[in-house]
Amino acid sequence: PGVGKHILMDVSGSMSGILGKVRTKLGAECKNVQVAEAQDSSFTRRARMGGRLLDLLRSLPNYSMLIIVSDFQDGAEERFCADILDEARSKHVVIVLESVERYPQPCLHEVAKDTGGHSSVGRIMRK
Repeated sequence: PGVGKHILMDVSGSMSGILGKVRTKLGAECKNVQVAEAQDSSFTRRARMGGRLLDLLRSLPNYSMLIIVSDFQDGAEERFCADILDEARSKHVVIVLESVERYPQPCLHEVAKDTGGHSSVGRIMRK
């Protein structure tokens, strides 16, 4: 269990304590899941989250699952979302969005849906 799954986490500000909660939720699966971190929640090419996401997508093996855990409070550029979708489709990567408090930006939700994933809100809490 967990093999082929990758997590990209926003660990900035109030999100910094989430990693431990995610590891607890994953339980025994955690040792097989690759975790990457980003210091913001901005989905643009210039932001840490956006840059990390593109790098991660390019390095993933085909038929992987990428779970993005964030508060989705910063922005997302439409063109960037299209680039993410292109990368994910080329490698058959399923993207799942886990938000701690607000619904992810519409273009990100569409990326998740189009790759066979989904968006969830509130399954992982900050506190």
